[in-house]
Amino acid sequence: MKYLVFIFMLAVTNAISQSKPPQFGSGLSAAELQRAKNLYIEMSRTKDYAIWIDKQVEEGIKLKQVELIDLQTIVSLENQDEIHKIMRSNLEAKLDQTGFKTVDEGMSLHIEIMGLNDTLRLNHPELHTLLDKASGKQHVEIIEPMLNDKRAAILEQIRNQ
Repeated sequence: MKYLVFIFMLAVTNAISQSKPPQFGSGLSAAELQRAKNLYIEMSRTKDYAIWIDKQVEEGIKLKQVELIDLQTIVSLENQDEIHKIMRSNLEAKLDQTGFKTVDEGMSLHIEIMGLNDTLRLNHPELHTLLDKASGKQHVEIIEPMLNDKRAAILEQIRNQ
């Protein structure tokens, strides 16, 4: 179940930071797919990526599977401010169901994650151009290292509790 929560959070983070719904492209050629995988591995070796993974894991664990906003709502909204307003309201209503001490703590962490996502997109434009072009199946294939990193980080946090 945590695996699904993190995939959802990845989609939400990407959708919010781009202010548009996550969409998949028509697909990459075999050479483009291999290039995207290599670029993803390069990105995964950066400090920003490591922090991004750690912060997403932290947010996922503190949310305790509480959904603050669904993907359909994100798709229907115009900008990040509207999305943040709904998330804040839902976090206020469900704060006691999460591991966050305050609403500001939860919102700050999420905004930090979105900023890191934007930084990764800016610092790795070729990769993100290819990700935008990739089909859904190819997208998962490209980001598989991230899913593995999150699994490892989750297990580490569980061991440390």
